[in-house]
Parts: sequence; C-alpha cells; structure tokens
Amino acid sequence: MKQKLTLWLLNRCVDWAINDETMYTALTVNFAPQLGRRVRRTGAGPSAPHCVEIPVNDQEDGAPGELMHEGKGLPKNSTKPPAYDEYFVEVPLKCLGLPSRQGWAKTPYWQTNASPAGLERLAELDAHTAQRFPGGRDLEAARVAKGTCFGDVVMNLDTSEKTLGYYELLQRTKAQTQAMNVLIGYSQGGTVARYLAFLDEQVVKPKLRCIHSIVTVQSPNRGSALASHDKIKDTSRAFIAMALSVAGWLPQPLDLTNPLWVYLTQEQEKGNLIDFINGFIDAEMNSWPALPRSSPLKQGWLEARKWLSGLSDVKELAFFDLDPENLDETGSVLHAINHYPLTQTQHGAVIGSDNSMPDLIGALLHDATWWLQLVDSIAAGIIDKLVVPAGGIYGDQVMSFPPPEAGKSAPVLQTISDEYEHGVPAGTYGLTTALAPHAHDFVIPSASELLLPISNAHLGNVVNPAASHISGAHLWTQDPPNDEMIVLDLINKLRDDVNAPPFPQPEPGDGEALLSQPVRAAARLRPPKPPGRAPPAKASGGAPAKRPKKPSSKAKSPRRPASGSKAKGSGSKAARSSPRRRRKN
Repeated sequence: MKQKLTLWLLNRCVDWAINDETMYTALTVNFAPQLGRRVRRTGAGPSAPHCVEIPVNDQEDGAPGELMHEGKGLPKNSTKPPAYDEYFVEVPLKCLGLPSRQGWAKTPYWQTNASPAGLERLAELDAHTAQRFPGGRDLEAARVAKGTCFGDVVMNLDTSEKTLGYYELLQRTKAQTQAMNVLIGYSQGGTVARYLAFLDEQVVKPKLRCIHSIVTVQSPNRGSALASHDKIKDTSRAFIAMALSVAGWLPQPLDLTNPLWVYLTQEQEKGNLIDFINGFIDAEMNSWPALPRSSPLKQGWLEARKWLSGLSDVKELAFFDLDPENLDETGSVLHAINHYPLTQTQHGAVIGSDNSMPDLIGALLHDATWWLQLVDSIAAGIIDKLVVPAGGIYGDQVMSFPPPEAGKSAPVLQTISDEYEHGVPAGTYGLTTALAPHAHDFVIPSASELLLPISNAHLGNVVNPAASHISGAHLWTQDPPNDEMIVLDLINKLRDDVNAPPFPQPEPGDGEALLSQPVRAAARLRPPKPPGRAPPAKASGGAPAKRPKKPSSKAKSPRRPASGSKAKGSGSKAARSSPRRRRKN
C-alpha cells in the first residue's frame, strides 16, 4: 500500500498547481497524495479536486496547495491585492503562531508539543525576539514599508484561530488525514518550509513529527543581501547608477571617489533613497490599475517591490529573518536552519543562476504588448549594450554580502560571502554544476540557495542556469528546463523515509527511459496536444525531460523565455559575449 502524503506549496509554486496538476501527479507514481487547502471557516466556496480542506481562514479561500496565504485563490485576472498577504509576516510568527506574553516557550501549544530540547530552542528564539523588538512590535511601520500594492501584514485567520501557526496547521492536517506533509516553496516560501522542518526535527516531540520532505526553489536559505540593513546605502546608490548606465550617462570609472558616487552617498545621508525608489514603484504600479497582477510585467514590479521593502530596515517584516547577518545569531531563523542540518526530513534545493540582464528584460517582456516585443526584437543589440553595464553594477554593489560587524565573529557569513565572490566548484555540496563568481538570480546570491548535504536525507542541490528569480517560476519553456521540471526530478527521488530503499528508477538506454516516471505519468493524464504541433523531443544526456505544454483554447505560437546565461556576472567579458537571448516567434 502506498504511503499517504499531503502536498503544500508556498509562494509562486502555488501558481504551478493552479496551471496544472503535474507535481500532484508526480507524487501519485510512488505515493497516495492529496493537496492541502486552507478555506474560510465560514462561507467557504466550492471544494477543489484532490484536496483536503482545513477551515481556518477569515477572508478568501486559499488556492489548492497554498500554505502561505498570498491571495493565489483570487481570479487570475484580478487587479486588486488580497485582503491579507502573509508573505510579509515575520517567519517565526507565521510558523509558530502567536506567542504568549512570556514568549513561545511558555505558549500552551508548544508547552504540550515541544520536547525538553525543543523548549530550549524556543527559549533561544524568545531571547532573540526580545532583542529584535525591545519596545514591542510596530505593525503600522510594517504596513507603511510594504506599500499600497499588497494585502495587510497579518495572518488570514478566523477570530477563533488567531494563535494558529503553520506548524500547528500541518499537525492538524496529519491528524485529519493520517498523512505526512510534503512542502515545496519558492523564494522566501522555501526558507519558510526549511524552518518548519527545523521545528519538526528539533522542537516537537519525535512522535508528533508531521513533515515527510521539503524542496526549496531559489530560496534564501543562507540569507540574501537584499534583506540586509547594511546594504541599504549600496543598493539605493546602485539603482540610480544602473538607471544612468542604461541612458549612457554613467561616468567611468565608477568608484567611491567618483563625484557622482560621492553625491549619491551624500543624498543617501540626507534621506533614504530606497524610500524614494519604493514610492516610485508604488506609483508606477498604481498607474496601471487595469493590468492583472498575474501579468509577467506586473509580477516583475511586485517582486522588486516586495524585496526592496526589505531594505526599509523594519524588523516587523519577514525580510529581517533573511538578513545574512543573522546567520551567526543564536535563536534567529537563519541560525536555526544552518546550525541544525536535517537528518530525518528528505530535502533538496533548486538553485537559479541566470544573472544576465538581457535575459531578465526578456523575461519581463515575455507577455508584454506586441509593440513592446517588436521594439525589443528590433533593438535587441542596442538594448543589450545598454543594460549589460547595469548588470555589472547590480552584481558588484547589490548582491555582494555586507562585511561582518567590526570585532564580531561571523564565520558562516564570511564563508558564504567568499563563495559568492569566488564561486563554488562542481563537486562541492554535491553540485554537478559549478557556481560562477558573483552568480545570482537578481534577488538571491546562488550560493545562498544551497542546502548543505549532511545526511542521506539530502536529495541534491540542482542548478538551473536558465533561471532568474523572474523566469524560474514560470512554465514558459521546456528547453532549457524550468524549475518545476527540476522539482519533478527531486520528487522522483523521494522514499517512504530516509532509511527506506529508493523506488525503482527508469532504466537508461532509450529516450523514453530517460523521461522520469513522474513526468511520463503526468503526460499520460494530459489531454492530447492540439493538431499541427510536433510531438515533444525526447530528453537526452540525462537532462530533465521536456514536459508537454498545457493546451489552450486560443491558438498561440510556442513561446520561449529568455535563455539562461551560464557565464559569469552580467558585467563580465563572458557575459557581454554570450549569445543573445532567444526571441519569441
């Protein structure tokens, strides 16, 4: 009999489940899965197929699989933000629930469910939280920092569920279904999944564990410079310099003594340039009220705005938990997930490393109006020449890690900083593909996305050189593979538990055998492709197989996103000579 599992998704992985059932279908090969779904406690809408419903929400039902509420259950053409956006809620608060006045270690739920060692971990978290909020939380500061284009910075929970956190919700799911939980998270969602796995292994009593496995996709598991309060000045100056470089007005060389850089530094001291940039993005998005939030162009703006809110230095936002300076701070989220490696929870990571600025422009314009695409096609060489210097500034000034504070020991931060500056060779951390110096996906340094292989519970660190933080989440392409296809390969490696033998794998030899079992199973359940299209080519060389595209009611020509750059940072000679991104037909 197959083991039962409940699949939960976080952040943009939810969009994959909305568009198709490939991940669910992949799990059906070796397991008996279902999707978790949060719904309103009163007045829930129609049930969704393959879902176990957990009635805890206040407003808005969640989408199938959606653990971290971001309004994914709203209509795809919605132009308004959700009522709540749990993305911004600090990570411990949304994972552990509302603490008592004495902290989480004294909360009734955790007093009952935590082991003695787990209560010690919670006491460390409480001490760290007391330092983080010496005067208490200022929720209004968080609302101002996240701007006007997102839902409220509180949990979408019914009044009877206000103390609930994700971990307790997962335990309820297991109690209701007798199934362990599988978590797959994109970006911050993957780090939230990894922190939940920490709670499962290190905090709760062993007999109460409820997480089977996790996969993180382009996640800041070791922090991101875009969440560092020490990078505010560097980042704000760099964005202005990038804008000038595109216009061809950037003086050379640009260093700390250059009059332009000195002026930007002085203006940063007078007022926060990041506040100006965030206000500009808010105004830009509000100027397009009819543009659906699901459009790639608006998603690009929303993604930038989300992460730049992390540079507002507001500790009530989740970005504080992703500040790499917390790596060496006992009780912090990053310290917990890096100091306590997973040994019982199966886990793997997908790493994005396309840091080509032309590729990013191509991804942002993927579904833009026809005239913008035409301009991009005609002026490709000119646009590339203008934006490549901006890519170099971005990699050098924005993505680099801040130095440790003077006189403070920060060995983990220093290690990751060195790996970003010098790259990570193939073979290290189980990588089959090396990470080049200054490799990043425009939001997270690639070295930060790794999950360190400490035990046989590790499924692998798989690099997707074609994935920026924008393109990696989309399912536009089959060749090069998108992130979902790599996740399917990691799902195929899951076992009943860490001590169980692996399930039979396809025999190598012919092309059909190179297609992973979950991908073939998913293809069998899909409707036939529209006539007139050639069948997908079979995979070769052991690469993830091409996944059949979802048929559409409208005739469309096949689209390809920006292809990935396997070269060094966008400002490097290798990047400047790299082939032009693929154009849509």
